[in-house]
Amino acid sequence: MNKNLPIKHLSARVPWHDNKWNGKTCCSVLDNSFCRILPRVDATKNPDIEPSDTTITEDNFPPCISEKGTFLSPYSYTRELSHAWTTINPMFKDFKPGIYYHKPFSFNAVPFLWMMKNKGSDDNPHYSEKANVFELDYDANLEQQVDIKLGFAGNIWVQHPANQKILLDAFFGCLKKQESLVFFYCKDTPFSNPNERIIVGVAKVKNEPGSILEYNFDRNYQGHKSHPWDRCVEHTLTTNNPDGFLLPYHEILDYTKQKSTEIELKEYAAFAPDYKQFSFASELVEHDTAIDALLNIAESLKKSEVLLEKSFRKELDWIDAEISAIWNMRGAFPGMGPVLSALNVEDGNTIAWEIEKHIIQKDGNLLQTNPWTIFEESIAEPEKYIKTRGAKLFNATAQRIWKGKPGKKKEFYKQLSRCQLNNDQANFILTKHAELVGSIQEIIENLYLLYEKTRFEGYGISFRQIDKALLPPEKIQLAFPLTKESALKDRLDERRVRAFTIFILEEAAAEGHSLLPFDEVLERMKAKAMDEPFPIDEDILTTQSEEDFFVEEVTSILPSKTNPTLFLKLQRIAELKDIIRQRLNIGQVLTKPYNIEKDWLKLINSHKKFPALDTHSPDYIDEITARNEKAEALNVLTNYRFSVLIGPAGSGKTSLLEIFEKQDEIVRGGVLKLAPTGKARVKLGHDAKTIAQFLYPDRYNPMTGTYFINEEAGKYSSAKNIIIDEASMLTEEQLAALFDALGPVDRIILVGDYRQLPPIGTGRPFVDIVNEIKPKVFVKENIFSGAAYAELRKIRRQSNTGDFRWDVVLSRCFSDEPTKEDLEAFHAIASGSIKSDHIRLAKWYESKDFRELFEQIIAEELPLDKNDIIKSFNRKIGAKDFGDYQYFNYDYAEKEIEKWQVISPVNGYGYGVKEVNKFFQTTYRKPFINLALNIQPENSNYFQKRKVAKPKGNDNIVYGDKVINLRNTRWENWQKIKPSEKKTEALNYIANGEIGIITGEFRGKDNDRKGEPNVEISFSTQPSYSYVFWPDQFGEEGKYSLELAYAITVHKSQGSGFEKVFFIMPSKGALLSRELLYTALTRQEKKIIILHQGDFKDFLRLASTDASSTARRFTDLFHLPQVKQLKQKWYDARYVNISERGEPMLSKNEVIIANCLNKYKRQITYAYEDKLKLDISTRIIKPDFTIDNLSTGKRFYWEHLGMMTKTNYREKWLKKLESYLKDGFVLHTEAKEGDEKILIITEENPNGGINSHDIDLTVRRYILET
Repeated sequence: MNKNLPIKHLSARVPWHDNKWNGKTCCSVLDNSFCRILPRVDATKNPDIEPSDTTITEDNFPPCISEKGTFLSPYSYTRELSHAWTTINPMFKDFKPGIYYHKPFSFNAVPFLWMMKNKGSDDNPHYSEKANVFELDYDANLEQQVDIKLGFAGNIWVQHPANQKILLDAFFGCLKKQESLVFFYCKDTPFSNPNERIIVGVAKVKNEPGSILEYNFDRNYQGHKSHPWDRCVEHTLTTNNPDGFLLPYHEILDYTKQKSTEIELKEYAAFAPDYKQFSFASELVEHDTAIDALLNIAESLKKSEVLLEKSFRKELDWIDAEISAIWNMRGAFPGMGPVLSALNVEDGNTIAWEIEKHIIQKDGNLLQTNPWTIFEESIAEPEKYIKTRGAKLFNATAQRIWKGKPGKKKEFYKQLSRCQLNNDQANFILTKHAELVGSIQEIIENLYLLYEKTRFEGYGISFRQIDKALLPPEKIQLAFPLTKESALKDRLDERRVRAFTIFILEEAAAEGHSLLPFDEVLERMKAKAMDEPFPIDEDILTTQSEEDFFVEEVTSILPSKTNPTLFLKLQRIAELKDIIRQRLNIGQVLTKPYNIEKDWLKLINSHKKFPALDTHSPDYIDEITARNEKAEALNVLTNYRFSVLIGPAGSGKTSLLEIFEKQDEIVRGGVLKLAPTGKARVKLGHDAKTIAQFLYPDRYNPMTGTYFINEEAGKYSSAKNIIIDEASMLTEEQLAALFDALGPVDRIILVGDYRQLPPIGTGRPFVDIVNEIKPKVFVKENIFSGAAYAELRKIRRQSNTGDFRWDVVLSRCFSDEPTKEDLEAFHAIASGSIKSDHIRLAKWYESKDFRELFEQIIAEELPLDKNDIIKSFNRKIGAKDFGDYQYFNYDYAEKEIEKWQVISPVNGYGYGVKEVNKFFQTTYRKPFINLALNIQPENSNYFQKRKVAKPKGNDNIVYGDKVINLRNTRWENWQKIKPSEKKTEALNYIANGEIGIITGEFRGKDNDRKGEPNVEISFSTQPSYSYVFWPDQFGEEGKYSLELAYAITVHKSQGSGFEKVFFIMPSKGALLSRELLYTALTRQEKKIIILHQGDFKDFLRLASTDASSTARRFTDLFHLPQVKQLKQKWYDARYVNISERGEPMLSKNEVIIANCLNKYKRQITYAYEDKLKLDISTRIIKPDFTIDNLSTGKRFYWEHLGMMTKTNYREKWLKKLESYLKDGFVLHTEAKEGDEKILIITEENPNGGINSHDIDLTVRRYILET
């Protein structure tokens, strides 16, 4: 029996298309690699042969034709639908293709999630979650009968035609023409990261969806049958009189190209409000989710209006009208069914739907009759409204359940049902509210508590869910008024204002801010598209922020003489700060060392990794310096209760820690080694843990990935020495939760490189801690250590080459302390005047010439044998030759794969990770792709035995591919390791970011196993064994997630090192930052090949502090931010060196000088780092400042000396001074009337500072002559 479900909306996944899905191929097939996130597109996309910007016909279908890539096409098409198993399972060999007719302005909807089974327990493998939720007449026994005939285990798809029809008819039956909305979304776009859901368009369902389709069979066929799952859905976003619209993403991209400007594209994206309802290709969307989606679209349009200087009033009016229409469909109590189900009322959802259907039949709308009245009267008289079905639905058990509830609880359930809930949320609130939220009375009095107290729970309630329940449109409020206790006094009720402020500050925390300026909070509030208006202003927010009720959740940090800005901060983050600072107790740490004395250098020299010094080595001096700095660092780590160990990759941090751990004091106390990521944890050794592992379950929730403090939980007290690696990745939540978990300890050491990318999440605690304890001046020359601070700067990854490490100098240009010498070296490298075995530069302009250049460089640098290029490449990723064949074996292949790595800052475009990975796979891996496809001989009834697994995942990964794991995964006892004897000693944990290679399963001719071969993966960080996966565990939305890893993003490379790195450096398509470049330029151990778009020298702009992503975060771990706006972006001025005229400068002291000069701008003018050619030496130099007195015409040259405590710096300066003097320059203190070349010299004091009063005095006395 077909079941009519309530009206819903539809999400439709489409591939990103740079030609607006208009019935033509992409404008640039090569550059649009974003569509590769869809496996069916990725499998057949070939930019080398596909035409660009060409009308699509049945003769030139692109790969996206079956993935809704032509949903805005005005043309009709007919295409065949072949069953995916026709060539791989005898049960389907007689299936002939069905015919799918693509109508103009339509798409094929395929509800994959509805067609999945095996979601139940082991004893119920044919359970259907959707059939259970929607209470459909699905028969699991029919699926069992089909699976017995299939001949293999593990089928996850509904295969019986009767069940397929029931599920498909139920799904498409929820879509009503001219009422249901369609939201078109992409999983990868230029505006987002892979797997984020971005809404690209919205329309209505135009007509009732097409009927169920059939495959074709011979006339006398009597075997198994099933249905195609595609159905044609027409929509109203047509060329003539469109009812709906596309978002202006393409116009924004055109704008950035025309203006040659970089903007944060993500800010203009409309994100899908619910992940689950925007997954699995096509899924039903609830009314509240549809409203939230429309509000997100409206927000995007309003921002786009400002950028594009274009009105979207028509689209915004359309949104308002549709939201009003959805409210008519939604009614006041959309959560009634889930609430009843959570109360264990059998068929609770069906009861709610039957009541809704009855009310619509009776009244014509949902605005006159309260469904709870119908329910309660039906409990008393079951057949009063629902007639014959009423007796079953309102049975004796349902009556007992409801009648047994106290009146206050019933009121609570009714109020809760005003929220759009799913079954899990309703069950969670009913069972956990007392523990997590409060009493029923407290919740009734402030329903926003459900958001505030569950916002970090897996089934938590969102702010917007509550806001819609408490502030529906007036027609709902009048029809079904809230109780006096729950109702808001007005739209700016203090309960709403507090909850909304929390919502805004939590969004900011996810961006990295631990607090926000008051004005920024206000602006964000005004920018949010809300269901009901939120007419907040400065006075109202100020007044409410001072109330005790508000301060319970949000604290205000008032302006002071030193900082004029008012800030708002979440109390929970304020507590994190308190815990971090209390544990650090920096004042006491710095003044009370352990005073342990040892021959630290002897400990370093005696370590096995440091052989006897060779006085004849070209690296002898550097090696001595490197060992001395390690000796001083070891002294620091041993002697302070808290310390930081800083150093780029290759500086010897790991070796130093090994020596540290072997000291008697440390051995006695024991060592706990932790890391924020799984890969960093693996590098620390077998006994290390991730922070998540260490904190679970008391302070880490794996379901939501959140870290939290828990004062009631126990404290760790085993090891007394705590080492935390990759500390730059730590958020404030992670660090506070960790410190909260520790009992008394002797030492805490944070290890990392603070110059790298900031963490994903709140704050930048490592940066803040380093800046707080870093000495103002270093006492010992070439030693950068001090109290609680140890830094290693000498890179010793490769020694005895005699070639200076210019690649290290290059990376320093993008650190926080580049010198003029570093920047001069950058120019020399860019011009080619410096040659190095460690750096190669290669220029490209567009994606096409990038591809040609890249193929050439790969062949030269790996290198590859031109006569046997495919096998040659596969040897470079660990293949071994056996006769004419190549095999990938564990205990060998995984040791080869990290010898080289391609990194790029972007995923999309022809030079992004996706397209580069596909280039490697299709160019050098074709034999293994063919092996995985196992194409059968034509006209043969014999099925050739499969040797390896089919292509897997979004990237169609096959045997021998280099891959990266994307999720932390614990390997359970029942899961296999190969060889099996390695199971006990294996790590049994695969970390997010670990790089591996598929080493099996490869079935030889004598292997008689049935079914698809398993997938075996060996990881470079866990050599000598493989993890064994079942072949069906890599679905598009599956538990395990892998990507090709010939190329990875710079972010994913953080914490890794490779012998040779190919860094793709685009000038566009990515928001590059100083930290991103520094991270990329410190991944290589031996050589980096930089493939740069355009002139390399143009990238020097990113060495400026205003290119810092760290500087754009607002945190207050030790000091409040100094808020400053530059080029329409907000910065913490403590981390940027920008003059009042907006000039990026090398140091803060130069900024002080520039600002002092600018103070007298009516009398003098200056240029920063203007070129000057000396007459005698013909040397071209750049004085810090060139200054003209506008009245006297005199010119002055100002050199500010910043590092005179360093011998090398002093020696270089003295040579430069000599050149000045030979050229006739006169020192300002010795200048006389008539001198034309006057040189002003100032120095920093030993602590690195300057006196601004003295600078002002110098300007007035010598330049202004006052």
